[in-house]
This record gives sequence, structure tokens and C-alpha cells, in this order.
Amino acid sequence: MAAANPQNRESEETQRITDKWQDSTKDIWRRSTQVWSDSKDRYHQATLETWHRSSDSLANSKNRYEQSTAEAWRRSSMTLAQSKERCQQSTMDAWQRSTNSWKSSKARCRQSTAEMLSRSAMKLYQSTNQLQRLPHGQTKTLDNQIETIQPSESTPSLPLSLQNQTSLPSEPASQNSYPSQSPSYYSSTGSPQSVQSSEATISSSSPQPAEAPSQTPTAPMPSKYHLIDPSSKEQKQDEQIRDLLNMTDHTFFQLHQTRQLQKAKSVLLGEIEYQWIDSAINDARRMSQDLAKLLEPHRLDMVKRKGKISSSNKKRWKNEDCQKAYEKQSRLFRHQESLDKVFAHLQSLSSEQKNTPVSSPDTSPDSQEPHPIFTPELDAVRPVAELTGDAVFAPTPAELASESKPGTVIAELPGDGTVAPSEPPRSVPKIIITRTPENISVEYLGSPATPDQPYHESHEMNEILGWKQTRNDVRLHQSASLSNIIAEMDNARIK
Repeated sequence: MAAANPQNRESEETQRITDKWQDSTKDIWRRSTQVWSDSKDRYHQATLETWHRSSDSLANSKNRYEQSTAEAWRRSSMTLAQSKERCQQSTMDAWQRSTNSWKSSKARCRQSTAEMLSRSAMKLYQSTNQLQRLPHGQTKTLDNQIETIQPSESTPSLPLSLQNQTSLPSEPASQNSYPSQSPSYYSSTGSPQSVQSSEATISSSSPQPAEAPSQTPTAPMPSKYHLIDPSSKEQKQDEQIRDLLNMTDHTFFQLHQTRQLQKAKSVLLGEIEYQWIDSAINDARRMSQDLAKLLEPHRLDMVKRKGKISSSNKKRWKNEDCQKAYEKQSRLFRHQESLDKVFAHLQSLSSEQKNTPVSSPDTSPDSQEPHPIFTPELDAVRPVAELTGDAVFAPTPAELASESKPGTVIAELPGDGTVAPSEPPRSVPKIIITRTPENISVEYLGSPATPDQPYHESHEMNEILGWKQTRNDVRLHQSASLSNIIAEMDNARIK
């Protein structure tokens, strides 16, 4: 009994502990389940709250963005409209100012042109009357005082006779000079060769002016250079290059002297001679320039190295450039021979001119009338022709028949309508130079072979005609010409 009681107590104790453990386990499970449910509810609630807050923030941001975009677009539209209005207003203001300026400039230009034309016409009329009132002996003295003018290629000036005769002492010096408009009165449409052949015939009755010693070209030195030998080893490369450079310099100097002599003697040259001289000069210049272009790198190298060339340039000269220079130099020698012949021919022209007989002046009563003298500038490079005779300014029949061609002007030889045979002229031809300074053209009207043939225009200048006209006819033509000049210039400005 006593042994059975301890066992019962142990089993009861074990049962009690087991029940307590089961109760505590159930309690823990119940509490954990409740905590998990509470956490799940809180998480779901927090997620919903976060989503709602994000949605509200996104909607607010979208509304603010749309509002700011609309405001920016409105401001941009207003700014663009204001800028467009300001641009249109400034454009209209600028257009108005430019229109006013153009109108005022046009008015000033018309006024200045009218004043210039009136002054020029008055000066020309007064100078012509003064020359016509001079005795015949004083007219010859004026003929002897005229000098041949050779204008520069860039800025041609007025003829010397017009500069000395058309200036009025009562007007200021600023109003007496018009360098930009004067040369257009004396331009020529004819070829240089025909003009030069006419110059020798027209000015044969007046003495030739003596050339200044400083402007007379001296004869070029004879060439003393020899052909280089590409296979030679005695002469160094720098010596060959130096000799070729000296030769090109000498050729350029010879070309310059020949061109000066050609300009000085161009009055005595015919068309074929002029073409031959130009061909020789151009060939020699072209070949000299080719040789100088080939030598230019070596020349620069010699300048940098004080007269010596580098080893690379020596090899280049020995392998390539020496043979090319030999070929160009041989061709240049042939062109120099032609250039020497041209120079000798030009030098021989001065003696031939002195031996040429001069035709005697006309002794008829009409030739005793004093004639105004004009020396128009026929070309910017060629010498100036001395045209003497009764210069009458009058409109041509072509201008009176057609008003649609205001720029075409013809220089006629006025007279009583009779045509003389092509014989040596007895008097200096009479030249008419007519109107506007714009697109002026001078044409010399020749005569047919016989008086029975019809009258034709645009003959060669070397066919000189004998015309007869009294002093009263000259003055009547001058008065009509001055009126027509002013009227036609007004019409040109209005158009």
C-alpha cells in the first residue's frame, strides 16, 4: 500500500504538469494568432493609407503641372504677340526712314547732276567760243602746246587741254574737278589697232611731242646665261638655282622695258605688229613665270639658309627639278630671241617716224577758221590720240530717230553732206562728240571710195574725210547740242 501510493502521486503529478503545459501552449498559440491577426490588419490599413496618400499627391502634382504649363503657354503667347508687334513696328519705321532717305538722296542726286551738267556745258561752250575767237596763228601755237597724255590703267584723268581750258576762275576748286565722271566722255568702242592707225594719220599735221628721257625705256642687256647641264657634276645645285633665278629676274626686267617701249610707240604700230608684239611678250612672260614657280621652293630654302639649300632639296633638284628646269630654260631662250627682235623693231620705229613726210596743212579759206582742240582719252593703256578740228556737239540722226536708245552715241564728221575721194586729206577732220556721260561710244565715220557711191557709216578711222563748214554753222550746232544734252539727261534721270 505504501509502495502504491508514491506511484499514484507521481502519475498525478505528471498528469498535472501535462495539463498545465497543454494549457500554457494553447494560451501561447491563441495569443500569437491574435497578434498575427492584429499585425495583418495594421499592415493592410497602413498600405491602404499609403496608397491613398500617393494617389492624392500624384493628382495634386498633375494638377499643378497642368496649371503651370497652361500659365507658361499663356505667357509665351503674350510675349510672342508683343515681339511680333514690336518687330512689325520697327520694320515699318526702318522702311519709312529708308524711303525718306532714298527720296532725299534721289533729289540731291538730281540736283547735283543738273548743276554739274549746266556747269560743264557752260564751261565747254565758253572754252569753244574762246578758241574760235583766237587768230589762226595762236590756234597753231595751241596745237604745238598739246602734249600726249598716257593715262594710268587704274584712274584715268581729264585731257590736259580740257583741264586748262574749261576751268572758270569764279567757281571754287571743289566744283571744277570731277575725276569719276570725266573719262566716260572720251571712251571708245573701236579696236586699239584701228584707233592707233588713225592717230598717226590724224595728228600728222601737228608736231609730235618729245618723249621725256625718264620715260624712254633703255635697251635690255644681252643675255649672258647658258643652259644648265643636268648631268654635270662640276656645277653645284645652289649655283645652278642662283643662275636660273638671275635669268628670270633679267627676263622680267626685259619684259617690263619692252612693254614700256610698246606703250610709247603704240601710235606707230599696225594691227598685225601689235598682235605679234603681244604674242612675243605673253609667251616670254608665261615661260618666265613657269620657271620662277618651279624655283620658288628652292629660293625660299636658300633665303632661310643664307644662300644654301638643304639635302632634301638637293636630292629633289637632282632627281626631278633639274630636268624640268632645263626644258623650261631652253624654251625660255627661244622666247627671249623673239623678245629681242621685238625690242629691236620697237627701237627702230623712232627713226622711221622722223623720216616719214608730214602732209601739208590745208590752205583753203575754210581751214583758216580757228578750231577747238580736243584730246580724248581713247584707252586706259594706249597713248592718247590728238584730234584737232571743228568739234561740234550736236545730236546724231540715230538719236533723233529713236529715243529708246539713250546710251548709244555716235561721233560724226560734220559737213555740208559732200563726200571727198579717198585722197591725202587737206585739212584736219572735224569731230563731233555727243552727249551723255553714261555708256558713251565714239565711232568715226569714213568715206566711200568715190563720191558717187552711197554714204556708209562705221568705216576705218584711217580714212580721213574733207568736210567744209562755216563758223556760223558750228555755233548753231553747238547751241542745239547743249540744249539737247541737258534735255536728254533730264529724261534719263526721270526714267
